[in-house]
Amino acid sequence: MGVLYAASVVVESTPNWYSLVDGLGEAEFEVKLAHTMGLFMIIGAKVKTDRRDAFSLARLLRLGAIPEAYIYPKDQRPIRDLLRRRNRLVFLRAAVYGDLRRTLLRYGLSSYSRDEIKGLSEAEIVHHFEHPIVRSSGQLQLERIGLYSR
Repeated sequence: MGVLYAASVVVESTPNWYSLVDGLGEAEFEVKLAHTMGLFMIIGAKVKTDRRDAFSLARLLRLGAIPEAYIYPKDQRPIRDLLRRRNRLVFLRAAVYGDLRRTLLRYGLSSYSRDEIKGLSEAEIVHHFEHPIVRSSGQLQLERIGLYSR
């Protein structure tokens, strides 16, 4: 009776890696998830095609040199995704606060601290900005901050 070897495959970390890794794992393949930044450091190809990428991945797999990314268990992926989404929203909200701060500075309102800017009301925006476009922009910034916060 012959010895059965588990087939190894490598999957590049792409937006659809969940289903690829799960399907290959269910088919009893040994799956390695390639870390994209690690691959870039190793390969750094100027010309990228699916065929060249597949060849490079196969060569690295054979050499045992795949920079591996962690394959999250199925039940933990929604939590990971939720945290990533939340981080993105926090980043976007901070950018809007920065925009609002720069708008205030542009119109000579430099007395507001970062914490005070976080407490600005729509009435204060209306009071500070005479021009309707600037006023509207400030109100929209406050509205975006509120949406990101919710």
